[in-house]
Amino acid sequence: MRCELEQKFENSTLITNSCGPHRLNLLGQDIKPSSIMKHIVDIHKWGSQLTCLAIFIQNHTSYVKITKEHYEEKDQYIVAHIQDFNLYRQVKDLIRQLKPVASALTHLESDSATVADACHIWSELLNYNE
Repeated sequence: MRCELEQKFENSTLITNSCGPHRLNLLGQDIKPSSIMKHIVDIHKWGSQLTCLAIFIQNHTSYVKITKEHYEEKDQYIVAHIQDFNLYRQVKDLIRQLKPVASALTHLESDSATVADACHIWSELLNYNE
């Protein structure tokens, strides 16, 4: 569009300027998805740690029940961690903190994510209120 305007009004005082973010977005579209990016996405599943923590919280009641029923048979180091309510609270707090980050990373891992998406998501994370 800019080039067409420049050609049409070649001898006029019309000044054309391109949009920086739009150019960055186009550049990002040109360079993705590269062959290396496919390997990085496959190797790192960013939500896996969050899922692991969520399953720990989901199953915690069962873990406590099992350790009480089979206290003598279980590794006491593991029993101590399962019965540690402070650890349970810390895991819940960590999940709360990681959810928006994991969600953002999941979105940015997609094949359709753009530089504009990254800027928007970064802005949302900076302004995130719990």
